[in-house]
Amino acid sequence: MSQYFPGSSNFTIEGGTFNTVTYRYQSAKASAIGGFERLQEHVAHGAFHDSGERFDPPKCHHNTRVAIIKRIMAWINGLNQDTREALVMWLYGAAGAGKSAIAQTIAEILDGQHFVLASFFFWRNDPQRGTAKLLVTTLAYQLAVKLPPVFREQLCQAFENDPLITTRSLEAQFKALVREPLLELLHSGFSTNNHIVIIIDGLDECDDPKVQARIVDLSFSLLDSRDLPLKILIASRTEINISSSFDRKPFYTLARIALDNDYQSAEDIRHFLADKFNEIKADHPLRSYIPIGWPTSDTLDTLVRKSSGQFIYASTVV
Repeated sequence: MSQYFPGSSNFTIEGGTFNTVTYRYQSAKASAIGGFERLQEHVAHGAFHDSGERFDPPKCHHNTRVAIIKRIMAWINGLNQDTREALVMWLYGAAGAGKSAIAQTIAEILDGQHFVLASFFFWRNDPQRGTAKLLVTTLAYQLAVKLPPVFREQLCQAFENDPLITTRSLEAQFKALVREPLLELLHSGFSTNNHIVIIIDGLDECDDPKVQARIVDLSFSLLDSRDLPLKILIASRTEINISSSFDRKPFYTLARIALDNDYQSAEDIRHFLADKFNEIKADHPLRSYIPIGWPTSDTLDTLVRKSSGQFIYASTVV
C-alpha cells in the first residue's frame, strides 16, 4: 500500500478500490534494431557470393565463357533487344558444365560495378544452403545492407507486425520481406539507373523438388506487375520439375541460356587446360624434368574431347 501513499504510516482504509496504470515505452530505434537482429538470426551466411565459408569458390578462368558472360550482362543492362522484356533468366546445363562458375563470375562483376546484388548459392551438403528455409531472409538481409534505410525500416516493421514471419510460407516471406520493402523504397523517391539483381545458383540442389518449382514460380510472381527495378538470374540443372515450371511461363518474360557447344565450350576448355599446363611447367618442383612440348596437341585434343563440354572434367585433370 505504501506505493500509493509514500511517506504515510499508521492508517487504515476500508472498502477502497485501487487501480494501477503503467506505461510501457519502446523507442522506434530500439524496435528497428530488434527487427534487424531477428532477421540476422535467419541468414545463411555461406550462401553469399562473397562468403568466407565459400573460400575460393569456382569462377570462370580468364578469357573463358566470354560470350555467355557478355550475353548475361547485356540482359542485365537491357542492351539486348531480344531479351529486354525478360526479367528472369535461366542458365541451365548438365552437372559440371560450369553454371556455378558463371554465376559467381557475374556476381563479382556486378559487385565490382556497384550493382545492388543479393545472392543465394544452394549446396546440398550444407544444412543451411541445402534448403529454401533461409532463402528469402538471406536475400532480404543482403538487400537491407545495400539499399537506403527505408528498405531496412520497412523490413523491421514486417518483423514487428509478425514476429513469426520466418515461419510463414515462401510466398508470404517474399511479399513481406522483399516486395513490400522495395515498393516502400520506391514510394520514398528512390530511383536507380541499374536493376537490382538477385542470383540463385544451384536451384536443383535444394532438398525439395516441389520447392524448387515454387521458387521459379515465386520469381515470376514477384515481378509479375513489372513495378520493381529487379531482375533474377537462376542457374540449375534441367531437372524435370524446374524445366516444367519454366516452360509454363510466357516466352517474352524469360531469357534462357543453355550451356552447350553453341558457346564454344570446347575452345574454352582447351584454353583453360593450356593455361593450367603452362602453370605446371612454370611452378612444379619437378619442372626441370618436364619434356619440351609437353603436353602434345594430340593430348590436349584427347582431353578436350573427353571433357564433353564439362569444365569439371578438365579441372579434375589438372
